Amino acid sequence: MIFDLAKFRLIYPQFNTTADALVLALAEQAECYLPSGCEDCLDQLVMLMVAHMLSIRTASGTGGGLAVASASEGGISVSLAMPANADARGQWLNMTPFGQQYAALAARCGKGKAAAGLFIGGYPEGDAFRRVYGVFPRRKL
Repeated sequence: MIFDLAKFRLIYPQFNTTADALVLALAEQAECYLPSGCEDCLDQLVMLMVAHMLSIRTASGTGGGLAVASASEGGISVSLAMPANADARGQWLNMTPFGQQYAALAARCGKGKAAAGLFIGGYPEGDAFRRVYGVFPRRKL
């Protein structure tokens, strides 16, 4: 896949001061995170992932995009709260708005073909406990 740097800079102008070499290196790395079944949205997904990774890099000095759970002044103590999510990847993506948008788009892409269902041979009710028209299968006694 060829990463369109000019298009990235147009959509995400907040990263215009970032070096081209860094953006292109992160674009190459971002391709490893792409889900399968999203051929129509690959360039948007890569750009969102690059923006997500750049946001984390710039926010790393300010808490990495995490919410501050508690802080104290004397002795300087800060506790950061992880976003509520079931898995580490989801928590990582929830750290920036770009990651959240990436997760939403990737979920939509992944479900596009699976939602239609795929049955190879036989009847589709093999995955259900009733047969066609809601009839229970006969049991042999």
